[in-house]
Amino acid sequence: MIRLTGGVGTPEIRAFAEAAHTSLAGGGEPILLDAPGTRGPAPGQIRADTAVLIRTSGSTSAGKLVEITWDQIRASTAATHEALGGEGPWLTCLPIEHIAGAQTVLRSVLAGTEPIPFRLGDSVPTGAYLSLVPTQLRRALADPAVTDSLTAARAILVGGQACPAELLERGRAAGLTLVTTYGMTETCGGCVYDGTPIGSAHITLADSRIIITGPQVASGYCGGEDFAGRLETNDAGRWEGGRLTVLGRLDDAITTGGLTIMPAAVENHLAAAGIHAVAFGVPHPEWGQALVILTEKCEDKERIRPLARQLGPEFSPKGVACLADFALSAFPTLASGKLNRRKLPEMWRVHGEHF
Repeated sequence: MIRLTGGVGTPEIRAFAEAAHTSLAGGGEPILLDAPGTRGPAPGQIRADTAVLIRTSGSTSAGKLVEITWDQIRASTAATHEALGGEGPWLTCLPIEHIAGAQTVLRSVLAGTEPIPFRLGDSVPTGAYLSLVPTQLRRALADPAVTDSLTAARAILVGGQACPAELLERGRAAGLTLVTTYGMTETCGGCVYDGTPIGSAHITLADSRIIITGPQVASGYCGGEDFAGRLETNDAGRWEGGRLTVLGRLDDAITTGGLTIMPAAVENHLAAAGIHAVAFGVPHPEWGQALVILTEKCEDKERIRPLARQLGPEFSPKGVACLADFALSAFPTLASGKLNRRKLPEMWRVHGEHF
């Protein structure tokens, strides 16, 4: 087994690409992409046909190692290029130990090109592809020069978490070709683009739970369950006009007074009114959980309650606060750049009374 630590530096990206080329040619060992200090698999745990092992971005633990074969990577890559209109150079600006970053390298290897290390602000080759998380997109749009450079990209995949509609609208109005993606490590990354399954991916719903089947579904967890081409996710969704809308993680759902609400519904509704906010639940002695909302601008506080109530009485927040520097650095994130929602209730417990 070849173990590579993650990152977005040129040496790490090149080392991964070289190992992937060797593996693809049939002469390499499985590649473990992981953060330093984490425990790898025990001898004999890895499936015989595994090409790459990547850890899920767990927010309450170290996550699980997912085993992926070249056949699964090929299926995902072919579906991606078909959906985007053809192969092209891929820029790598996400950590390679996470599936979105790893796939920019693997897609390059399968296309016979070299992945290009990239940071926001660098020149973008015309016709290149890249993947961003919404936080990166928001920061890019705050800088006109960075925004202008990104207009050269053939497509920018935006995933890892729900992207507010207002952010997508601003990006597209600025000339960016944005494609929203839904997927996870267990599905080799995005398998639904702009609400439509790509390639042979098939989506069904069971009491709103999203179930994904197809050749891009990974083999399973290292030392654990086999997926056998079918993954029951922990996400809720619904079909709207033939497109999948992801409502959020089921374990992020807030149960207040016996009613269940999804934070993403609140955040998207507020974003449509121009308010950048984060919604989450905190323990409440009477209601079980209470919805609280943190916003970026203090002048928006008074607008939030009536806007949230438009979704229904259960959406009326029990607490609203503003947090200076909210947009960039105050909120906890995972190594992948996604918001770490598991830490928000503790953040409220420690700091909420001072907001």
